[in-house]
Amino acid sequence: MDENNFWEKLRGFSEHRLDRAMVSMKYDEAFETKRWNVELPYLKFPSHWQVKIVPPNTMAVIRFRVKTDKSKDSISIYFDGYNLLGYMNGPYWEIYPIDDDTERFYLGEEQEMLRRIEVALQQMEKENDKSECEDLLGQDPGTSGRSNE
Repeated sequence: MDENNFWEKLRGFSEHRLDRAMVSMKYDEAFETKRWNVELPYLKFPSHWQVKIVPPNTMAVIRFRVKTDKSKDSISIYFDGYNLLGYMNGPYWEIYPIDDDTERFYLGEEQEMLRRIEVALQQMEKENDKSECEDLLGQDPGTSGRSNE
């Protein structure tokens, strides 16, 4: 789209909408969205995962969160194409938490990343189960978790 045609289409935009349009164009250029549309692979998630796509804040190209019905919390995953959030020798994915830490995977290592997300979800589910057991054990055995009201 040539610049004159672009400005013609923006006629009638409010200043706020115009500001957003300009920021969006600058974002597309700075984070090479067309490049990543081509280079990022499709990911096949297991059917028991619940995946929430979230805005790519704090210099990440993409972000999403994964949980299951059994997990109270979620695993955070982002893709850093420019080593702005950490340092790897190339574009990478990061998942958190796993083993009370983060793990990073180069672009092209998505299958291993998906396998490790599953491990992290299992860890989270076990932690949830442990917390629920501790909660039950901490209650008066005569109440069985029910109120006396």
